[in-house]
Amino acid sequence: MYEQRFETQHSSAMDFGPYGLGATTNHMQNQLMTANLGMNWGVRNLELGFMGSQWEGAPLGKLSTLEREEIIHLAKLNNVNLTIHGPYVDPAGFNSNSHVFDETERINAVQEFKQAISFADQIGTKNNVQHIPVVMHGANAAPGNPNPNEILYYADRETGGVGTLQSKGNYISKELAAQYLDPNTMKTDFKPKEGHPDMGLLSPHAWLRLHEERTKHEIGVELANIDYHLEILAGQMDRAIKANESKRIELMDKERQALIFQKEMKQTQMNHLEQEYIEQGKNRLVPAEQMAIEKVAQTTAELAVFSYGTQSQPTIAIENIYPNMALSKIEDLNATIKLAREQFVDKMSPKIGGDAARQAAENLIGSTLDIGHLNMWTKYRNPETITPDNPQGSNYTKEDIERWAMDAKRYVKHIHLTDNFGDADAHLPVGWGNAPIKEVVEKYKKDGFKGDMILETPGVGEQGHQMMVGIPASFDSLNYQLNPSMTWHDAVNSYFQAGYAFTGFQTLPDVTFQMYGAGFSGLPYGTGAVMPGKGDASRLSGAPMS
Repeated sequence: MYEQRFETQHSSAMDFGPYGLGATTNHMQNQLMTANLGMNWGVRNLELGFMGSQWEGAPLGKLSTLEREEIIHLAKLNNVNLTIHGPYVDPAGFNSNSHVFDETERINAVQEFKQAISFADQIGTKNNVQHIPVVMHGANAAPGNPNPNEILYYADRETGGVGTLQSKGNYISKELAAQYLDPNTMKTDFKPKEGHPDMGLLSPHAWLRLHEERTKHEIGVELANIDYHLEILAGQMDRAIKANESKRIELMDKERQALIFQKEMKQTQMNHLEQEYIEQGKNRLVPAEQMAIEKVAQTTAELAVFSYGTQSQPTIAIENIYPNMALSKIEDLNATIKLAREQFVDKMSPKIGGDAARQAAENLIGSTLDIGHLNMWTKYRNPETITPDNPQGSNYTKEDIERWAMDAKRYVKHIHLTDNFGDADAHLPVGWGNAPIKEVVEKYKKDGFKGDMILETPGVGEQGHQMMVGIPASFDSLNYQLNPSMTWHDAVNSYFQAGYAFTGFQTLPDVTFQMYGAGFSGLPYGTGAVMPGKGDASRLSGAPMS
């Protein structure tokens, strides 16, 4: 018997009662067909999987005007709520292949998400629904950092380039480090080498600051050298002028112009470091995750302004993604939403007033909590558990996942329910893995959460109907259509006689005949009932073996 993951109240096969539980269509298949299939199975909340231009076979533009109108019409007839999974592009603007930041990439992402928002507005306007969630991955190319004590991905604001810094093996003298780093950094981020206290390792973040400070120092040295050479050259030119050496004067003047050009270039670099970054409280070299927060917030604020101008004002719901990508940490996701709301208020307050802008920001900008993605943190070590007695530390725990999920709640508009074992984004039905879905959902329910919960699993609209009944069966939920006291788990093992066997078909000939209108020989080759190379001959018909 499957564990009942949390209380459900059903009136039909896939109506999950007050929690707004629903399913997702297959973004790699015909959206109209899979949406229709899901509605036929009684799904009351359906997420349309538009993954955009970077997901081969499923760009948003392939859904025609007529197909969109038909999906909207079917949803209205069947009283189905629609949400949208937005394009699979990086809202931060990092390139999916090179992982380098490019403002053009970010602008292109904005345009793709605007198309998804426009379609959501079309749904909301025709079906009289406000603030339909449009899910936006927090990152699809900006690198994350699940092991911050060992490696750091950093971005150069000037060039957009991304690099890595590792703590292992990068020994540095204490004297050199102290030249560039403040005493507090030395206390916390310099680890002396055993037996060699004057040498040690720096944390990746300290290496980043050291690298930038040394860059400033090196530019300063180069500027001083150029000034020295200009001073020497000026004296030489004076002597050449007095001696009336025209050829020599001409050559030295060219050298002087070249040195002046070099000085201007170096001074420009120094200005960028000292003025554009340092004076604004920023650094040129920053953790890639920090840059992703800033860029995703900028994109989200721009999209929120666009959405505010539509009739139904869809909500941008930023989703936490895998631990090796940016915005996978709840603290980063929350920081992004907070920053995006602030930027939206700054843009809109002069037009609609501060109070109205703040209320609109709350309606238009929020998050999508993916519990399966959060569960993937359990395969990584928690640096806070590293002690002298336990130098390797321990992995993040189920309790950590639950705590983070609750930390996210203040901004959550939408939830994806998908199970796994922490090692991969398996998208299993609820209860088939070890993600703390029951615990998180029950806490959200207790706190009065009203948003949609989407079962983002290989179920409705994706595979055969045996997997479809597998979704409610995994909840051990009641099905009133078949029998008031029967659960879908019971139904799978009695009415459908299939369960979760590898073939997905019955094996008893009499039941097979009753259910499929054929004997054992009518089953597909995959069940072993029909002999290959013998036409339709059954193994039970006396035909000789191959």
